Amino acid sequence: MPMLSAVTAARQILTSLHEVMASRAGAQAKLNQIVEVIGENLDSEVCSIYLLREGMLELFATRGLNQAAVHVTRLAVGEGLVGTIAGNVETLNLAEAAAHPDFAFRPETGEEKFHSFAGVPIVRRERAVGVVAVQHVEPRRYEEVEIEALQTVAMVLSELIANAELIDDEEVLGVPAHLTGPDRIKGLTLVKGLASGIAVFHQPRVTIEHVVAEDTEAERQRVYLAFDKMRQQIDRMASQAEFGMGGEHEEVLETYRMFAYDEGWSRRINEAIDSGLTAEAAIERVQQRTRMRMRQIDDPLLADRMHDLEDLSNRLLRIVSGQLGTAATMGLKGDAILIARNLGPAELLEYDRRRLKGVILEEGSLTAHVVIVARAMGIPVVGRMRALRGKVREGDHLLLDGDQGVVDVRAAPSLIEAFEARFARNREKQAHYAMAPASPC
Repeated sequence: MPMLSAVTAARQILTSLHEVMASRAGAQAKLNQIVEVIGENLDSEVCSIYLLREGMLELFATRGLNQAAVHVTRLAVGEGLVGTIAGNVETLNLAEAAAHPDFAFRPETGEEKFHSFAGVPIVRRERAVGVVAVQHVEPRRYEEVEIEALQTVAMVLSELIANAELIDDEEVLGVPAHLTGPDRIKGLTLVKGLASGIAVFHQPRVTIEHVVAEDTEAERQRVYLAFDKMRQQIDRMASQAEFGMGGEHEEVLETYRMFAYDEGWSRRINEAIDSGLTAEAAIERVQQRTRMRMRQIDDPLLADRMHDLEDLSNRLLRIVSGQLGTAATMGLKGDAILIARNLGPAELLEYDRRRLKGVILEEGSLTAHVVIVARAMGIPVVGRMRALRGKVREGDHLLLDGDQGVVDVRAAPSLIEAFEARFARNREKQAHYAMAPASPC
């Protein structure tokens, strides 16, 4: 494509997409128009949209591939390049698609003459519900301008397909009704200790309902106000943290605070607003770029800092959208075990320390900043529990064993009794050591 600025390219595409979205055409007709818009603006020989239906990624619209393949070509999540993008919720940018180990040829599409390939996931509530991809005969890697344009399209498509109910119903949040018996889930010990309480899910991600801005300056002002409010929250939290002075946790909180004031981050969000996005969509697009970089980072320290930026982005999104996000906002009703995919240090500090007894992370690492702060607060943490959401309901009783790295769900009364006895013995030991006189030097 001729090299335009990222702002100009994205604005041209958004203007065209806005017209498509505002039309009275049906959902399929809009998808057919969208692949033409992308093809024309990116000078792309192929543009295709795949959507998740009946558990498979189905070709819904294409410009450049055989039209007979529409609603015929289907790929499993994890199968082929499209399935890999959806399965990993990641972007692919390939000069030679057939050289990729996950390449899967579909003869009905007529794609054998196209060499280069780029695709981005269409994300709705943290899961990939489709993929938008472009292809060219000429082997080449795509420019960052083109990838960002595809990401913008994916955000618009997320809004369109949700409104048109084109994809499978949300299945992620539900736990099968028959799962009522006890279960034991193994994870990784991050902070030792024992805890008993009711399962509380930290937050759903903010759902972005509107992507295209009506008034760019109004969106910019919304972001400025949200940044001011977020920084005030962070400053207040850091000054009111309920643990002693000194230690690694103070450095973690100061690093987190520095991210909140980072000018580069706010500038990138402003550039996305200049391209014609709403405040929410601009924050999300910058956040998507951060997630892409996180997947390429091997340095644990840098990865932890990227997680902090993800946490701050979530906070900024909640403020600018006015959506109440975390369970901390609602208040804990009793002894609770918090469940989250990941958690930032400031988000942990928002919870009522008297009622928050433990934390379970679907991801998490020993060096994660939230783990350092939890250790300073004396809150046990178990991580690497990816299968958790399919086994635990909100309100289930949990026994968290941070010493062994296991969580018991809906435990039998005998196991609860044994756990409470062990918990009592641990408290007695801690009280004994706290009261013991210091040995003479």
